This record gives sequence, C-alpha cells and structure tokens, in this order.
Amino acid sequence: MTARERRSVDVVVVGAGLAGLTAARRLQERGRSVLVLEARDRVGGRTLNHDLGDGQVVESGGQFVGPTQDRVLALATELGVDTFRAHDDGDTVYVHGKAVRRFSGDIPPAWTTLPDLGLLMARLDRAVRRIDLDAPWRSPDAHRLDAMTTASWARSLSLGGGAVEVLEILLGSAYGTTAAETSALFTLWYVAGAGDETHRGTLDRMIGVDGGAQESRFVGGSHRLSALLAADLGDAVVLDAPVRRIEQDASGARVSTDHLDVDAQHVVVAVPPHLVAGIDLEPALPAPQAELFRRMTFGTLMKCEACTTSRSGVRTGCPDRGCSVATRSRCARCSTTPRRPAPR
Repeated sequence: MTARERRSVDVVVVGAGLAGLTAARRLQERGRSVLVLEARDRVGGRTLNHDLGDGQVVESGGQFVGPTQDRVLALATELGVDTFRAHDDGDTVYVHGKAVRRFSGDIPPAWTTLPDLGLLMARLDRAVRRIDLDAPWRSPDAHRLDAMTTASWARSLSLGGGAVEVLEILLGSAYGTTAAETSALFTLWYVAGAGDETHRGTLDRMIGVDGGAQESRFVGGSHRLSALLAADLGDAVVLDAPVRRIEQDASGARVSTDHLDVDAQHVVVAVPPHLVAGIDLEPALPAPQAELFRRMTFGTLMKCEACTTSRSGVRTGCPDRGCSVATRSRCARCSTTPRRPAPR
C-alpha cells in the first residue's frame, strides 16, 4: 500500500486551466508558496494545441482573442506570446437545407430573413444595454426574461423563423447549446459581458472578426499560454491529482487527493461549478449554492479539424468560414490555419 504524501504551502489552487495557473503566478509574485492540483494529465483546461508536426499547431479548444479581452491579451504580452490576425479571406458560405449561398461579412443571411435579422440584432443590443452586468437578476424585467427561453423571446418580437435559426448558430457556437435551452436573461447578460470595463458588449462584438472576439489568434496556439505559465511554476504544478476533499477550519485548510494531503492557509478553487459539486467539502457549501452547482448544466461543443498539405481549398475558392442550418443540427466553420511554426 502506497504511503500518503504530506505537504504544506500557503495556498492550494485547484485546477490548472488559465484561471488557476494565473492565480498561482500572481500569488508567487507576492511571495506566497503555492501548489496547483490538476485532475488531468495536462494543463490548459479548455485550451489544447493539436500538433501537426514540423512545428505547426492548430487549436483543438478555444482559439480566438479580440479587443476588450484585455486581461488575456496582457497576460500574453507578459509571457512574450504574440498574436496574429485570424484568417478571414473571401466570402462565407451559408447552407440552409439544400440551398447554398455565399456572402461577405459576419452575419449569415437567408434569402427572406435579413431584414428581420437586422431588427432582431438591434432589439437584442437595445435589451443588452438594460442588463446589470454585476447583478443581472436586478435588471429591469429580469424575472420575466429569466422565465422565458431565448428562442421564445426572439419569437415574441414577431420576426421570421429564419432569424431565430440564425440566432441559434450565432449563440450555439458561443456557448454550446440551443436558444430553446437558455433563458433570455442569460443570453442578454452573456452578450453584455462581451466587452470590458469601458465597453458594453454587443452581439456584433461577440461574433465579429473586425473589432470582434474572433479578430486574432495566438502565435503557437492558445495552449501555449498555459504551457508557459506551468513551466514558470515548475514543481508547483501537480498533474493526475484530482481533489477529493477540502476541509477548512479556523486553523486553515487541508486538501486531499488520492495520494496527497496538503495543508494550506487558503484554497483557490478554479474549476467549473459542476466539478466543485463532486468535491467533498467540509464545512459544506450553503444548501442553495450546493444545489445550484449540482443542477447547473453546461453546453456541449464538438470541434473537428480537416487538415491538408496543400492550398487547394484556397485555389478552388473554398471559403474560410461557413455555417449550416439543418433540421436537427447547427454547425459553424472557421479557418484554423497556422501562421508559422510555433516557437521552440
């Protein structure tokens, strides 16, 4: 039977995604001893590079960055990671059933829904301006908005069904679910958050390329940020260490994994709520918060990459972006072409 290891630090950070690794870095900068515990065999959370060989990588997870995402851009500068303009050449293709149409710009139009779509976006952005970002439940009409789905809210505007279908694509690729499964209040708050301290979010800022969240990518892939953070932290990052229990009292805290117990003065939990619900906490969270964590659902996205050694797609006019509206599925297409070999 393997003996349990015992360690002691000032702060334990649970989770080695960007949030956890950045928190650990800031704590070390302030002279605190830190230990980061990560359940998986890698760092990076929802960012992951796919190695194509010869120094070329594409992102298997999150990849884009844009204006108003000030903190991650500042972190990239701090780590010496440059950005480059996302590939956005040529037209976009829009597929609706058997119909195919090419267009320019960010918004995929159907033949008969473009005026309705423009009205939908205008009304959505007008509603977004009324949302309290810090406390959305205090926003005007919050209870009614939270009691209806995004789809029913959009249909209440008496717009064409095609506009709602396009909204499904725009929002579905953002948080991985349908407009029928999210509340209108959540969607408005989500869009409002696509900004910074001085710029309120808009739908165009959230989905756009020029001046939007898809404007740039990181040289060497988004996962490079986490890899560099982890390299600087060194032995302070422990992989394959799922946290099973956190105990806290007046003297401090103890964090337990399958083979390790860590005594600390403080614990930073930097994992999604549904994973927090799987940790045995003593004392337990307040009942409403624990119930929320257990019942909170998350979107699901699948990302597939088609790789080629030639630029035949460019020669034949294959567009860099596209979207499809079908009876049972929605999908969006974008270019993940590397800019140049990743730095060694």
